[in-house]
Amino acid sequence: MTGKSRESIRCAINVRESIWCGVANRVYVIDIQTLEIRKQLQVHSRPEHSVQHITW
Repeated sequence: MTGKSRESIRCAINVRESIWCGVANRVYVIDIQTLEIRKQLQVHSRPEHSVQHITW
């Protein structure tokens, strides 16, 4: 995912060598060195739900 998005980052947390960002109903795991997306996780099957908080 690059470029413009219709959704904003709602929450983020630094976990070891990555940043986990909550965007809509997904969590993106981003490498802090390369800024590449390592993984993306859908947190709910309903698209209108969104990630509100991330804790470690």
